[in-house]
Amino acid sequence: MRNRKGRGVTLVELLVALGLVALVLASVVSIYAFSLRTFQVVRAESVATDEAHFAAMYLRRRLINALEITTAESQRLAFVVPVKDPDTGLFVTPLTAGDEYTVYLSDETGSLAASGPVLWMAVNGIPYRRLAQGVQSLTFAYSPSPENPLTIRLSLTVQGTEGPRSQTRSVWVSVRPPNLNR
Repeated sequence: MRNRKGRGVTLVELLVALGLVALVLASVVSIYAFSLRTFQVVRAESVATDEAHFAAMYLRRRLINALEITTAESQRLAFVVPVKDPDTGLFVTPLTAGDEYTVYLSDETGSLAASGPVLWMAVNGIPYRRLAQGVQSLTFAYSPSPENPLTIRLSLTVQGTEGPRSQTRSVWVSVRPPNLNR
């Protein structure tokens, strides 16, 4: 055996070391890219789910108090809720008509005349709150019948986007307001 003290590495040793470093780096980059894609998909799903569920539950809480449905179109619903006492925030009895809420699709401005992928709620004709964005479909169904009296159905599909990834989520809510048209 020769003594290699003071001598450098051979070309073959250097090439083997560089090849191993390249393999390790390729593995790290591949794992990072996979993790980023997974994060984007999960984040897009989360955004879509959060938007859809928030809008559906917010509308459910408002619709449960409806006294009257004033407009029932497939993509627009207007309803009247009872008057609230300004001091307590509770409904005044006997129940009398108060504010009219309108739920509709519009653009970023919330204009009742525009259309777009943003779900809005207006109070007495004035845009009040953006409920969801990225809405792909919105359907209201309200047709009282003997089999299905006074039930309002809402179906909502929202698209969530994160980077180049997008996911859609659909929710539906069925509400039977106890004071509707009494």
